[in-house]
Amino acid sequence: MSKNYIIHGDKPLNIMTLHGGPGALGELRKLSIKISEHKGVIEYLQTGDSITLLLSDMNKIIADQTDQAISLIGYSWGAWLAMIYAALYPEKVAKIIIISSAPFRKEDDRLIRKTRLARMTPEKQKLFISGSKELKSKKKIEDIKLKEHIKLIKKVDSYELIADYDEVVEFRYDLYKKIWAEASLMRKNNKLISYLKEVQCPIQVIHGDYDPHPCRKIIEPLEKYDKDYQLYLLKDCGHKPWIEKKAYNEFFCILFKLIS
Repeated sequence: MSKNYIIHGDKPLNIMTLHGGPGALGELRKLSIKISEHKGVIEYLQTGDSITLLLSDMNKIIADQTDQAISLIGYSWGAWLAMIYAALYPEKVAKIIIISSAPFRKEDDRLIRKTRLARMTPEKQKLFISGSKELKSKKKIEDIKLKEHIKLIKKVDSYELIADYDEVVEFRYDLYKKIWAEASLMRKNNKLISYLKEVQCPIQVIHGDYDPHPCRKIIEPLEKYDKDYQLYLLKDCGHKPWIEKKAYNEFFCILFKLIS
């Protein structure tokens, strides 16, 4: 079995990054390398095909690599994973930093789709709706259609990307299908909110004001359940702050402050 994590920088390793997707292996590679200029980082590659297995892998890696409470940096779907782990293993987590999280409640998910469609031409709307239906079907979507769908979403989710930024992501569609089916059911059944209620550590929220994932729907449950949180809202910033031209500097200034 190949190793499911990569170490960046020097010990102590008090930070673990959790990519989005699910299934977007390597998505936080460059972000992790950038963080490692300041702190040692464990980039966790989520190769397990169930949430239980992902949590078990995290537990083993953290136990092997550090004897200190860790800071979890979770992006998009990874924000949920960070929150679940922190709820289950409070003694092992110092804080969680959630970047561009999706809403924790199913009823808020429709706002993402509505915002995305509003930013598309009628032609692009048809492509998006068609691609979304294929993703939800039991059939395997063709690689070219999958790449086109991902590219379309990335475009409407972004404000102004850094022109020459090159991302190398191995998107595992098989993992996406299995993990997302489990995660979306967890949200639908309010299990995700149940985990949120159990989080004891501080929660740092970094979110772009142009992100289709509505920030207020992330904050509302945190306030409702009296969580210890701070919000950092980035102006002119979409779903991936570290590749947004206008928000890049502010994002890293905030992130480095939070991990120092």
